[in-house]
Amino acid sequence: MNQRASALWAQLKANRPAYTLSILLTLTVGILIGTVISYGVKGQDKKAVGSDAAMLSVPSPQVLSSQFSQISKQLEPSVVNINTESTIKTPKRRRGKPERR
Repeated sequence: MNQRASALWAQLKANRPAYTLSILLTLTVGILIGTVISYGVKGQDKKAVGSDAAMLSVPSPQVLSSQFSQISKQLEPSVVNINTESTIKTPKRRRGKPERR
């Protein structure tokens, strides 16, 4: 069975239009099956009865900005140390080619 499958695969690769058509057909069938399966799946808009989950409320940008300003004023005298390091890599030379200078 493995030899038959590899022979079919070799024929499909040799015949590019058939190869492309088989891929497109497989994708189309997969999309159709996914559409049919997900057709009955629906989201629930209303809050579930008995659920203890609460909706999250996002504060307005003005409130967030003023809170950030208050925190930054409190922490203003803080000391910040930023340290950077870099490693310089030497370029590799190719074999057989002399280095240009």
